Amino acid sequence: MMRRTLTVVGIGLAIVAAWTILGRANNNPAPPVESPHLADPPAAVPAIPIPETPAEPPVDDLANADGAVADFAAAFMRAYARPKPAGANTWWPKVRPMMTDDCADDVVGTDPTNIPYTRVTGPSAITPTDPDASEADPHSIVTVPTDYGPYRLHVQLVIPGISTRLLVDHIEAPQVTP
Repeated sequence: MMRRTLTVVGIGLAIVAAWTILGRANNNPAPPVESPHLADPPAAVPAIPIPETPAEPPVDDLANADGAVADFAAAFMRAYARPKPAGANTWWPKVRPMMTDDCADDVVGTDPTNIPYTRVTGPSAITPTDPDASEADPHSIVTVPTDYGPYRLHVQLVIPGISTRLLVDHIEAPQVTP
């Protein structure tokens, strides 16, 4: 067995030695091949007029458009409404992804069967922003009518690097007097 191993190793070394010797004997680099089309300077490409097209607004602008914000607020309020008894267990998983962490902290532990409204009764409306308000406050205030009264939602807009979707940041219930 030992003799066979030595034979295999010897043959292997012989192959490596022959390969090395032949490789060095053949070490002359081939002369460069000149290609006539690479040596010629490139021909001038005629300018092709590009028709002007209006630039598409960035995705953030589309998500933050008033219509998208109002639709989002209405969808949130439909999900947030008092569920039928069988739906109480599915309420939190529906509404949680639509809220900021701060809003979720305020709402967690809420018994959804105690929410006073059951449905959205009309279109949502964006409250006009104060022209003197800081542009650093990326929120819209949306009023959503319900069968209990109008709720006001503070909706955090899409903020590059911070959030990639609209989120409810604060919920104001209607001011109902007894």
